[in-house]
Amino acid sequence: MTKNKEPVLSIDDKEYSMDDLDESQKYLVLQMQEVSGSIRSLNLKIAQYQAALTTFRGMLNKSLEESDD
Repeated sequence: MTKNKEPVLSIDDKEYSMDDLDESQKYLVLQMQEVSGSIRSLNLKIAQYQAALTTFRGMLNKSLEESDD
């Protein structure tokens, strides 16, 4: 038999049962989750753009070196 664990929110080394939060607090938790997901997604995009920029810079440098020859 498995125990059902209630969702717990941990903030500043304190734990709060999600069931004990009021609607306003639950809304804020939802907003925090959404924003955290967006930040993770944006960080992935930034890494992709930085890799693309590095690649394009390398391609340009190679092209410029070849035209100097």
